[in-house]
Amino acid sequence: MEFPHHGEITGFHVNQTDGLSYQTARVSRAFIPRCRRRIERNPEFCILIRMNSIRLHFLLPTCLGAWMAIAAAQDAIPHRPKLVCDEPEYDFGTVDSSTVVDHTFTIRNEGTLTLEITRVHASCGCTVASISSQQIPPGGESKISARLSLQGRSGPQQKTILIESNDPDRPQFVLTMRGVAGSALNVAPQSILDPRVAPGSTPRGNVIISSGDGAEFAIRSVESTSEKLRASVQTLEDRKAYRIDVELAEPLESGSFSARLVVQTDHPKRPTVEIPVGFIVVREVIVAPREIVFDQEGSDPVSRFVLVRNADGSPVELDGIEPPDGSVMVTTQPFGANGIRVLLRNLVPSREMNGRVLRIHARHAAPIEVPIRVQGAGS
Repeated sequence: MEFPHHGEITGFHVNQTDGLSYQTARVSRAFIPRCRRRIERNPEFCILIRMNSIRLHFLLPTCLGAWMAIAAAQDAIPHRPKLVCDEPEYDFGTVDSSTVVDHTFTIRNEGTLTLEITRVHASCGCTVASISSQQIPPGGESKISARLSLQGRSGPQQKTILIESNDPDRPQFVLTMRGVAGSALNVAPQSILDPRVAPGSTPRGNVIISSGDGAEFAIRSVESTSEKLRASVQTLEDRKAYRIDVELAEPLESGSFSARLVVQTDHPKRPTVEIPVGFIVVREVIVAPREIVFDQEGSDPVSRFVLVRNADGSPVELDGIEPPDGSVMVTTQPFGANGIRVLLRNLVPSREMNGRVLRIHARHAAPIEVPIRVQGAGS
């Protein structure tokens, strides 16, 4: 027999089992703690409730067990945040090594307290991660955006993102991005660079682009970021391999040159290929003497000089001079039409000076080293 909701009793029925009548009722949550405190004060207490003029007699073992079970279940519910991610691993498959992989992870809070994200840290510099919200209320969610650059990488890749939070069960949670960095197109070499170009020469070079995944492709166009750089395409194997030849339109007398080739293809995985191009003029510089030699040790300071000039007779320019010791004073003077005299003062031919080096940095030339040797001073 069921009763409508009234007061703290929401229902009542009688069970007949083994010849005994067990009278039970459904009660509200607020009713349970008060009855439990009353029973604890008086173990012999038997509850008598009047409802709609009907007396309900409860057998003490039955109602006490029900109340205690409900109260224990309520007390057992933990109050804490809980971080959950249904897909903590993302497999991006096999992609070209020029690709930037983007993915968004979703994390949720299935706990009863606010989830606080204290740190989001990627395992390497090639991976960048950001979070939309660091405070996630119960039942809420947040997005973690991850970006992985595969530039210059090949083969299997696995990068992780560490999430630190106030979840007591999982204070550190790991997200993973994995896949394979392949090569839709092979580019060899990756750049055209020559750091030792002779003055007045016309530098040139070439690069070969071939299929890396077996798919056929064609080169649609080749453009340069500089009008001084010319490029032409030669077919090595139809729709499989091409050679791109480059050269400067005019001789490079001094300094350096840099530009980029932008190659457009019809390959769906690598429609654009960029190739850096750079040349540096290096002049041959003559230095005399090639080493500074002292016949014996001494304690008195002396002076010495070194002459510097370009082999082609052009004016020499110095970017800097490193003395062999901080106590040595260095000055320069013009020498002839295009040369320079490097004068060293306060040079002491001691054991400590033996083996030191004078470094001369001439414009558009490799650094020149002039060793100092003191005979009889040992190494």
